[in-house]
Amino acid sequence: MQEVIYTIIIAFSILCVFTFSEMMSRIWKIKVEITRKFVHITSGLITLSFPMLIHDHFYVLILCTLFVLLLIISKKFDYLRSVHKVTRNTHGSYLFPLSVYICFLIYKYYDQQVFFFLPVFILSISDPIAAFSGIYWKKLQVRQNKLKVIGNQKTFAGTLMFFVSAFLACVVMLSFQYKITSTELVIISLSIGIISSYIESVSHGGWDNLNIPLSVAAVLILLKEYLLNFGS
Repeated sequence: MQEVIYTIIIAFSILCVFTFSEMMSRIWKIKVEITRKFVHITSGLITLSFPMLIHDHFYVLILCTLFVLLLIISKKFDYLRSVHKVTRNTHGSYLFPLSVYICFLIYKYYDQQVFFFLPVFILSISDPIAAFSGIYWKKLQVRQNKLKVIGNQKTFAGTLMFFVSAFLACVVMLSFQYKITSTELVIISLSIGIISSYIESVSHGGWDNLNIPLSVAAVLILLKEYLLNFGS
């Protein structure tokens, strides 16, 4: 019963996020790229509560499914303009809840909360930081040094800031979870930062919302035997 109550509270919180983003768009005329990132960050931070409040993946599946259905229906009937009214073709909003559910399953399977926290946190925070850094870089009207990989362009500033934020997130979370040396901590954090920032730089069409957390989770899974020996 307690998990049902928590699920309802989380669902209501996410609905409040969408409602406020619509107010930002319709009343205050804030650009959709800003309101989308607001939803991305706040809903991502809300999902970080899942391991602490919900133990059965079924409730997470319900939440993520409702999230996707809300996005599909609102798109069909032209609601949630603060999320949907972008000129570029993107599937990111639909892939976000899928990523959260997959990461939750990974966490439950390996019984390591950091396997959920780290991928979702990097997706929720590092990805928007990269986007805003790229926008700010352009506004400075500086001649851009762009990374062009597989036909996709990302600013150097955006990719760099993604790497820095992902690296710092790894250092903090892994140091709390595992008793490893500073050298080992830096090497693992650098590995996750480099791989996830590369994945971010080559992903387009919103697929970074799936590729980023899965790449982080993949590195953690590869290192699981080593990390489990140093669990705090």
